[in-house]
Amino acid sequence: MANNYTQFSVEFDVGSAENVEKAMKIFNDRQKEDHESYPDDGGWLGISVDNEVASNPANTALWINSGDESGNPEAAIDFVTTVGKALKLKGKWGFSWADTCSKLRLNEFGGGAAVVDLKTGHVEFVNTYEWLHKKLNRKRAA
Repeated sequence: MANNYTQFSVEFDVGSAENVEKAMKIFNDRQKEDHESYPDDGGWLGISVDNEVASNPANTALWINSGDESGNPEAAIDFVTTVGKALKLKGKWGFSWADTCSKLRLNEFGGGAAVVDLKTGHVEFVNTYEWLHKKLNRKRAA
């Protein structure tokens, strides 16, 4: 039997140590609210957030990741848009993820990327599996 995984690891700089505390409160509150709905995730909707990011000694960032095995990119996007609006952040933030499989199987590998406008909450994303199929189908039809 094969296992599928969605993995990501990204930094989300919220601008100040005070904002890190506010963002962590949002994360912890939502995790408590949704705990009964998602008890097996190991994290709120399949994401893990840590406020100790080794690459950010100023402590102004969060580490958003998929946890030990697999995570949910949509939950990460939802969290970032929620924090962006709550803290009135500006600019863009983005990340990519990998969809993998523990065994070589056809059509089980891919990934994606998303860009979030923190001020408006607008999200653009691409799924590499879907993108590839669209491109191949267009090419075949031409």
